[in-house]
Amino acid sequence: MNTNKETDYSLGVEMIPLSMGEFFEEIDHIRDAIRQIEDNVGRIEMLHQQSLQEVDESNIAATTRQLEGYTADTRRLQTSVQLAIRSLESQNMQLPPDNDTATRRTQTEAVKKKFMDQIRHFLQIEKTYRAQYEQRMRRQLEIANPRATEEDFQTAISEENGGQVFAQALLRSNRSGEARTALREVQERHADIKKIERTIAELAQLFQDMATMVQEQEPAVDKIVTDAVNVRTNMGEGTQHMDRAIKSARAARRKKWICLGVCVLIVCILVAVLCGVLIPVVGNHNKH
Repeated sequence: MNTNKETDYSLGVEMIPLSMGEFFEEIDHIRDAIRQIEDNVGRIEMLHQQSLQEVDESNIAATTRQLEGYTADTRRLQTSVQLAIRSLESQNMQLPPDNDTATRRTQTEAVKKKFMDQIRHFLQIEKTYRAQYEQRMRRQLEIANPRATEEDFQTAISEENGGQVFAQALLRSNRSGEARTALREVQERHADIKKIERTIAELAQLFQDMATMVQEQEPAVDKIVTDAVNVRTNMGEGTQHMDRAIKSARAARRKKWICLGVCVLIVCILVAVLCGVLIPVVGNHNKH
């Protein structure tokens, strides 16, 4: 995985497994990307806090641009890590069940857990600051219209532009200058909240996708385990058959040598008998 340029990972396509050296290089790249995500999330948290404390419009706009930049970079890194982990898991499915494969799976599961923990952490931060932005909006509504109700606030939060309720409050307010300032901030905070909500939805979907990857691969893992058991069973049966065949062959060879020895012995006996019979006969014939 290369975090400095576009990386091509095809979802669901099984790639040729990397060598062990290449595999560990890929694991290191994934860890580096996760560390970069952690750094980005820390900066995003700091910028959220800074944004809540800003009152100057130009400073708020600058902080918002930085937030958008770090959020976009984090989203890109998360996509790369997700696809890289999916690719490694797909490769692991193709490998035989041996010690190297077990090591690959352990390392892959470790970076996946780290990644999912980071997603959960980022998700919690975004939820926390979403609540704080809402509290800030509520205070601005109370400034614009001290008699605003909870229904007014919920309507403002759910509205697309986030300002209609406040604009109406502005028209009814005697404190127009203060209310106008409050309205501008409300519109900015409303935009921030909508961005956070999109991020929260994306993180929740990403976490769900990572969790689903485990469930999708369980049948494949079960098949590999079954195949491994069958291989070991077949190897055991094959070894037993081979042992029996070797014993049979040895027994056959022993029988063959015994038969050969018996035949030789019989021949020797026949030769001895013939010699014992023929020699006297030949001797008598010569005397005559």
